[in-house]
Amino acid sequence: MRVGDVGHVGAAGSLVRWGGIVLCVLLCVALGASFAHAGALSRTSRPGAGTVVGITIAGAVPSGAVDAAYAAISTWEAELSEWHPGSATRRVMGGASVEIAVEAWQLLDLAEELRVRTGGAFSIVRLGGPLVRTGASLSAPPGTSIDLGGVLKGFLADRAADALLEHGVADFVVDAGGDIVAHGSSGAGRAGWPVTVAVAGVTRTVRLQDEAVSTSGEDQQPDHIVDRRTGEPIHTLRGVFVRASQGALADGLATAVYASGGHLQLPAGQCVYEVREGGRVSRVCD
Repeated sequence: MRVGDVGHVGAAGSLVRWGGIVLCVLLCVALGASFAHAGALSRTSRPGAGTVVGITIAGAVPSGAVDAAYAAISTWEAELSEWHPGSATRRVMGGASVEIAVEAWQLLDLAEELRVRTGGAFSIVRLGGPLVRTGASLSAPPGTSIDLGGVLKGFLADRAADALLEHGVADFVVDAGGDIVAHGSSGAGRAGWPVTVAVAGVTRTVRLQDEAVSTSGEDQQPDHIVDRRTGEPIHTLRGVFVRASQGALADGLATAVYASGGHLQLPAGQCVYEVREGGRVSRVCD
């Protein structure tokens, strides 16, 4: 996951707006996830979000629900990914002023707040900038390069979750390559979904209900996250684990905390647990 510098884009969508308390744990990450469950589950996997997206549903699956979830991922990926030639992101990088949807502005507002909280270590702008908002339109100076990779997978998982909810699916997990959004219950007699995360030979199980979990770390893709201020890879931390109310927030926080080497100005009430070289653990709160 990577990210960048969104100057002049309003940060009205604060982390509080994305909801709830966020638990952030920094770990030695080599992520794998599985779901403990009981009862009838339906599983589907298809390419999307630059990875393979898995959808697990407990109970009956309404007609068209799964297709709608994957269609939502494809639609928003085509709109926002810099790798899609006709995307809004590519058009902005090409010098156009592009009107974008409310959901996209919420994502940019989140990215801007994380940029500020990390002092610029996290940024969705690789080169140039700043991004400029005029009404509902987004533009940027010539030569600007945008990378939404540090927040996009979680955002796409949120959009898939919204589509499932709109089709009457109440109990499901969307797993966008480790960026996981869970709603309802696995039907195992307890609320939520027990999600087991394997971390460099160590496992952690969290029970998710109407919330998300994301990771970021050197073991996923060596040197894939850089400090935007220096352009250099991050080696201060081995990895990051974040639990939050929504996928975009979990994804963005995981990248931002890792990119800043743990030097993130945390939202009120948030705590961070860091594991660095040698297994030294520390707890940091706002």
